Amino acid sequence: NKFSSISDRAVIGLAEKSHTVSYKGNHWHTRSADRARSIVKHRSGDANRHASKMREIRDAAVVGYVSMTSLGAMLVEAGQDVVNVKKVRAYAAAENGKRGLVDVVNSSRWQMLGALA
Repeated sequence: NKFSSISDRAVIGLAEKSHTVSYKGNHWHTRSADRARSIVKHRSGDANRHASKMREIRDAAVVGYVSMTSLGAMLVEAGQDVVNVKKVRAYAAAENGKRGLVDVVNSSRWQMLGALA
């Protein structure tokens, strides 16, 4: 599987993404969000209509460009912790890729998922 950063023998994969929606304290700045809010607040109705019409065209162009280049893969790789990825790959490859497999297959959670399927 050329898309897996963990193993070339991966069959399925899962990912998790999270966003911070609130934070109390003064550790993080909000300059970008503040600038975006200011721009939207002061935009004209004509600018909003034009932006609305261009959104799908722009999104399609961006997706097309990212698909035709390797930019998407480069962005993913740029965000990886190389040391941690090596550790995870080594763990996944241990025991010929079967480390912990028996425990997973025999777990109640796995059996429940099988029953639901």
